[in-house]
Amino acid sequence: MWGLSRLLKRQSPERLERLPTDARLHYRKAGDFSWSLGRMVNISRTGILFHAGKMVELNTPVEMEFVQPPALGGRAEDLVHCRAKIVRAVVPEAPDSRLVLAAKFSNYHVFGAQSDW
Repeated sequence: MWGLSRLLKRQSPERLERLPTDARLHYRKAGDFSWSLGRMVNISRTGILFHAGKMVELNTPVEMEFVQPPALGGRAEDLVHCRAKIVRAVVPEAPDSRLVLAAKFSNYHVFGAQSDW
């Protein structure tokens, strides 16, 4: 079972554990053909915070794909496909800052080892 399920079961509603991670992810508006590249900052049972290369408006449904972060305790080679909604955007104020997006999960599917892609 994917490690995110472990987070879902062990966390109380009062405190959501955020696991820091530094891995790339691909994201796109639901239904779009092309993917944009991002970098995960942290992941929790309800969503993900990531650096984005391209802005996505609030409340927009998105799809994301990433390799399971080792911090989740599952198989690190598994590809995860998520559906989510953008719930927060932090636009950079300084030229050397990066856009940060937060997405709330609606569902996910694990595809197995990278060699199975």
